[in-house]
Amino acid sequence: MENRKKIKVMKLGGAFFDSEIIKNFSIFEKKGKRLYVVSALKGITRILDVIFMISIQKDIDVDLIEDSIKNFLERFKQKHLILIDGLFKEEKEDILRDFSILFDELKNVIQNNRPKINAEKYLYDQYYSSILKFGELSSSKILYHYLLSIGVKNTYFDARDYVLTSSEYREAKIISIDPSFENLFEENQVLVTQGFIGKSITGKDTVIGFDGSDKSAAQFAVALSEKNEVELTFFKDVPGVYKGNPKKESNLELFISMTISGYLLLVEETGSFVVRPDSISCLANKNILIKICSYLDLEAPGTVIKD
Repeated sequence: MENRKKIKVMKLGGAFFDSEIIKNFSIFEKKGKRLYVVSALKGITRILDVIFMISIQKDIDVDLIEDSIKNFLERFKQKHLILIDGLFKEEKEDILRDFSILFDELKNVIQNNRPKINAEKYLYDQYYSSILKFGELSSSKILYHYLLSIGVKNTYFDARDYVLTSSEYREAKIISIDPSFENLFEENQVLVTQGFIGKSITGKDTVIGFDGSDKSAAQFAVALSEKNEVELTFFKDVPGVYKGNPKKESNLELFISMTISGYLLLVEETGSFVVRPDSISCLANKNILIKICSYLDLEAPGTVIKD
């Protein structure tokens, strides 16, 4: 029987995208096959959501709408440029070029894809997904270039080429992930892609919904687990799973290890979770080692979740 290769899937959330946090993330320099699945920068999805809501208003002065969109687009741009400036002191022409291309595409989508007043609901949903995708596309491009800048060869790929979803444009369900993305490991040991986004069975852009990047990471791990030994780590701003919300309560117990069923029961009992429960339940019976760790303390053990 062929030896199963070891692959680590690592989910990096929006709050991770701080220049000092990224520069101190020593895991980037470790060896082995790794897939990084990323969220948009913290606050960016909300900015894009607001742009969408403003742009479809019916009873507001057109000039006011356009000025508001321009204002929020500038916020989108500046948040990314601040991160880029913090990560790239020199030789940042490539990332600035790639970000500029994405930013121009975003502006074009907002201007030219806007539904007409009183259009069918699905057209508004389609417009929504066409805007929201730019958060993850931007953050993943920044991570790709940053890894190159520190000498980590990596391959960037667009999740939409592999993630097949249901036909809903927003709150879409992942149907399957084409496992052929694993072939990209033949070029480099490290891959970078996006959570949250996919393509429907009709070839349209979709977004997965609240905390959808966690679900994407889980499904990428499942796709890889067919032929490989997979470890999936959700990096969060808390040390692991507690019996409650550590941001609201003190002296809570940290679970060093637990089962998937135990995690789901805990969520049901407390109403609190660090990773959405459906992102954990879909990993049952897949023989995937799951970890929830803090990107702020890489020496801490975190919480290990097993079947």
